[in-house]
Amino acid sequence: PRATFLRAKNFTPNGVVEILEKSGATLIVYDNTDKDVVSLISMLPTHVIRSTPVIAGDDLHEQFFGKFFLPTFSEEKLLRDYLNQKPFFEITKRFFDLVVAVPLFIITLPLVIGAAIAVYFETGSPLFIFQERLGVGRRLMKIAKLRTMLRDDNNGNWINEGDNKVTRVGAFIRKSRIDEFPQLWSVIKGEQSLIGPRPDMTGHEAKLRDHIDFYHARYTVPPGLSGWAQVSQSVVPQSVEETRERFAYDMYYIKHRSIFLDLSIALKTVRILLSRVGR
Repeated sequence: PRATFLRAKNFTPNGVVEILEKSGATLIVYDNTDKDVVSLISMLPTHVIRSTPVIAGDDLHEQFFGKFFLPTFSEEKLLRDYLNQKPFFEITKRFFDLVVAVPLFIITLPLVIGAAIAVYFETGSPLFIFQERLGVGRRLMKIAKLRTMLRDDNNGNWINEGDNKVTRVGAFIRKSRIDEFPQLWSVIKGEQSLIGPRPDMTGHEAKLRDHIDFYHARYTVPPGLSGWAQVSQSVVPQSVEETRERFAYDMYYIKHRSIFLDLSIALKTVRILLSRVGR
């Protein structure tokens, strides 16, 4: 659609109508951080509002990029859009988690055992690492993963792989995502979901809360093995700035979470995994 962007403060409602008629615009996008523009939009004639869709600039950004526009995030938006309860969705989501996770855990158990044996023959024990992560409501939980590096790192620092190298077996396990399969047990227990924001390490969270406004909002839903940020963001976050980008995707998921969105994420996750294994 053809859009008209309203930014000037000296427009009148009649002036806006005249611009719309001359331009033939079929969409009005306005700067919702400008109080004068918001007031102007509220005074537009009813027939204009009914015939021409009106959308806030940050909402357009959200729809186009699939992530939240963080500069306009506020306490009012947090209360309105991100602390919303969806009881039917939560019950349905838990049902599907169990229906998928239980058989998948049983099917992948031989793969995990075989991979654990390979880890032992290459670098000995430990076979698994147990990392402390933060779940819904910032509740502490421990997730199990097959060890893929020469040593374990549980202190929450971003790892420099030049100092802690991935083993040959570990590289294959990571590529095939076999190291993630033990986390299915966390899904069965209800600590995690198949789809949701990636759970944070405890060492990361304090730093991130200090640098990213409203960061605690991502703990309003259970974390997941895969999520909107994982299938949308091109890199795995290794800095505060990259994590701020992940947070924008997480907020989009929390606001729009639905069975349809979860299915979309699941299909994209499978597609990504198959493409990596095939390389």
